Amino acid sequence: MASEYITTRTLKELSHAGSLRSVLLVSTGSRFALRAKIGMIERVLRPTNGAAKARLWSSLDSAARFVREDLQIGNFEVDLSNWDPKQRGFQDW
Repeated sequence: MASEYITTRTLKELSHAGSLRSVLLVSTGSRFALRAKIGMIERVLRPTNGAAKARLWSSLDSAARFVREDLQIGNFEVDLSNWDPKQRGFQDW
């Protein structure tokens, strides 16, 4: 499944403007990626250095901290269907 990406800066601006419909933290191995719904479209957060396809956090706590502190969102969903604490991570987007 091909994904379209969004930068941290743009995501923060949309969040602060109240334009995000939802945020989903998706497990990928033992790591987590962020998928945001903006209007009727979804975007995956891209890392600031552009080295990988999606920005990945090593723990649910660190991903949740980003959502709460940087995006200032207190309500989000978590998809643990691909969570495997023994697998470093994979990307299926």
